[in-house]
Amino acid sequence: MKPSPRWAFEAYQRIRCRLPELHPEPVKPQQVPSLGAICDRFDGFIFDAFGVLNAGNCALPTAVARFHDLQSMGKHCLVLSNAASVPQQELVRKYRNLGFPITPEQLISSRMLVNAALASEPERTWAIMAPTSAHADQLPCRGFIIGDLKVKANRERLHSADAILMLSAQRWTDELQQGLIDSLHHRPRPVWVANPDLVAPRENGMSLEPGYYAHHLMDAADVDTVFFGKPFSNAFSAAKSRLSQIPASRLLMVGDTLHTDILGGRNAGIRTMLVTAHGALKGLDVNACIAASEIVPDFIAPEI
Repeated sequence: MKPSPRWAFEAYQRIRCRLPELHPEPVKPQQVPSLGAICDRFDGFIFDAFGVLNAGNCALPTAVARFHDLQSMGKHCLVLSNAASVPQQELVRKYRNLGFPITPEQLISSRMLVNAALASEPERTWAIMAPTSAHADQLPCRGFIIGDLKVKANRERLHSADAILMLSAQRWTDELQQGLIDSLHHRPRPVWVANPDLVAPRENGMSLEPGYYAHHLMDAADVDTVFFGKPFSNAFSAAKSRLSQIPASRLLMVGDTLHTDILGGRNAGIRTMLVTAHGALKGLDVNACIAASEIVPDFIAPEI
């Protein structure tokens, strides 16, 4: 299946009850031409990656220049990404190669968050949803990659895992998904999701991400599921801690997805800006999506 922005929005709406409730008071969004029109109001900027800075392996127009301009003005820039497919140092290298002048301290990924949690669970053996290229051997845990198994022939090994880690959906198949569902029916176990996104914008459309398969599991089996990343508080607590020298009122979360970036930012007490030209809402009636979801950004712009 090749998801579209409309499909993705409706899919997020269907799982809305599993996402954090929106706590802050309603706001009225302000249309602005770009981030440049409001950058003087803020000292720290938290950027989503896919759909804001890049689509797949391509930097988006104006994003690199804007990032450079903000840093030359002395603004603090942080990338908060739900990416978990590669180790932290490789993700930093990717964005530097795309032209974004970031350091490891300027990037918080879901993989970083789940690594910290895994370190406190040394006794567990994990069955890991990931391709070999995800370097699961660098995770601070014992485990094996589900994708390396012929599920029917190796079901006992899958049954033996203490917990499931959904790290990357690359090369994941319906057969592997059904094998995992069957195993969780046989023996319910915790499921940790290192990327809550349902989809990600790529160069030629959207890809399905671990969050999509996690919610499919939740529909099919009784599983105890923990998410690491936006819109959940663990991601925004890490970002605010990294920018603790800046009051929350002077921070801006910039993202392309209402149900992750904007919902999570608003719950964290951070002002938010929705970008619409390249990401999750590309080609949709943005005002209609805001009205339907009741997740309202402070600002709306086509791009940064």
